[in-house]
Amino acid sequence: MNWCILIPLLVGALCALLGYFLGKYLGANHDEYDIKIARLEAELDECKSSKATALSSLENELKTTKSSLTSKISDFSNLENQLSTAKLSLDSSNASKVSLEDELKAAKTALEASKASKTGLESQLNTTKLSLDSSNASKVSLEDELKAAKSALEASKTSKINLENELKDAKLSLESANSSKASLETQLNTTKVSLDACLKSKSDMSASIAAAAAAPVLIPFNGDAAKAVFGKKIKQDDLTVVEGIGPKIQQLFHNHDVKTWKALSECSIEKCQTVLDSGGERYKIHKPNTWPKQAELAYQGKWAELLKWQDELDGGK
Repeated sequence: MNWCILIPLLVGALCALLGYFLGKYLGANHDEYDIKIARLEAELDECKSSKATALSSLENELKTTKSSLTSKISDFSNLENQLSTAKLSLDSSNASKVSLEDELKAAKTALEASKASKTGLESQLNTTKLSLDSSNASKVSLEDELKAAKSALEASKTSKINLENELKDAKLSLESANSSKASLETQLNTTKVSLDACLKSKSDMSASIAAAAAAPVLIPFNGDAAKAVFGKKIKQDDLTVVEGIGPKIQQLFHNHDVKTWKALSECSIEKCQTVLDSGGERYKIHKPNTWPKQAELAYQGKWAELLKWQDELDGGK
C-alpha cells in the first residue's frame, strides 16, 4: 500500500472536520460552511474512490510485476544451469581433445609400426601359402583316416548293441541270482534255527550224560554170598556187620543220617568219632579207625576179605 497517497487524504479530512467544528461552534457563515463541508465531503468521497481505484491498479501491477520477476528468476536459474552444463561440456570437450590428440599420436605410431610389419606379414603370408599347400596334401590323408574312423564307429555301434543285449541278460541273471539269494537266506535261517535246536538238544543230552556219570553206581547186594561166608543171613546195609558197631552205635549213626554201608564208607574217622561222642562218655572207648574201610568191603560184596580182616582185628580196632 502507498502511504504517500493516504497522507494528503488524511490531512484533508482533518481540515474538513476542523472547519466543520469551528463553523458550528463559532456560528459564522454557517450555511457557507455547510456547503463547503458538503463539497469537501464530496471531494473526500471522490478521493476515496480514486484512491481505491489507484490501489486496485497498483495491486494488479504489483502482481504482474511479481509474476514477471518470478519468471525472470526461473529463466535466470535455467540460464545458470545451462551455463554450468556448457562449462562441463567444454571441460569434457577439452579433455576429449587431449585424449584424441594422444590417440592420434598413438595411431600414427601404430601406422608406422604396421608399415614396418607389412614386410614381415608378406613373408608370413608366403610361408602360410606353402603351409596351405602342405595342409591340402595332408587333407587327403585325413579324409582317409576319417573314413576309417567312420567304419570303426559303425563297428563300435554294432558292438554297443551287442553289449546292451549282454547287459540285459546280465540284469536278468542278477535278478535271478537275487531271487536265489533270498531263497538261500531263508533256507539258511531255517538251518540256523534247526542248528540252534540241535545244539540245545546236544547241550541237554550232555547235561543228562554228565548227571548220569555223576550219579553213584550202586553195587547190588548179594545176600546168598554174604550168608555163604558168614554162615548166617546178612541184611542189606546192616551196620552191625562192621566189627565194633552194635545196635546202639548203629542207632547213633542213623540219627546222623548214616544208614548205609556206602554212606559209612564215605565218612571220615573224625566224623565217626563225632557220632560216638554224641552218645556220651561210655562210647568214647570205641575206636572207629577201621569202620569206614569195613563198610566199603561190605558195600563192594567182598565178604571173604572182610571176614579175614575182622579175624585179625581186636574189637574193630
